[in-house]
Amino acid sequence: MLMKMKLTKIERLQLANQYKILWELTKDNSYAIKEEIVERGFEGLYEDLFESISDDISREIYEETMNILNMYDIINNSYSKLTDEQKTHINIEKLKFEGFDLNNDDHYSYMKFLVEKMGQWGDYKGKYINSHTQESIRKYRNMLNVYRNLESESIYEYTLEHLQVFQRVI
Repeated sequence: MLMKMKLTKIERLQLANQYKILWELTKDNSYAIKEEIVERGFEGLYEDLFESISDDISREIYEETMNILNMYDIINNSYSKLTDEQKTHINIEKLKFEGFDLNNDDHYSYMKFLVEKMGQWGDYKGKYINSHTQESIRKYRNMLNVYRNLESESIYEYTLEHLQVFQRVI
């Protein structure tokens, strides 16, 4: 969708100077082109200047992403502490974290940033965790209801029974 974008002369001057500096540092011609776009005021091309800038992602998505990753941290740690016999009562494939849908879910961007740049949830570092489906977020939201109930009771290590409840809601 084309957006009508206006820049003041001050904004144009600031951007032109930034592009000039970037061109001097890199000799990348794309910066020289962008400099000329803003210097000459080619409004029809302003949108191209911002193509790499994403739309805002809400705090709610950030918090939900954090909760999902925290929930899975507890699930994975709790599962690893079960006996072999107890593990036979859990379908770990059904319960495992599948990631988020890269193409349709803003949670993916947050997760990728938190894992790769912020160094959190190291188990996922370097892994391509794209669920390729929007069903994954629906699954996690069902599971978050259980997580929040357990969290409200200050339960941070899950028993076999807790894990079975997670399994039933998905």
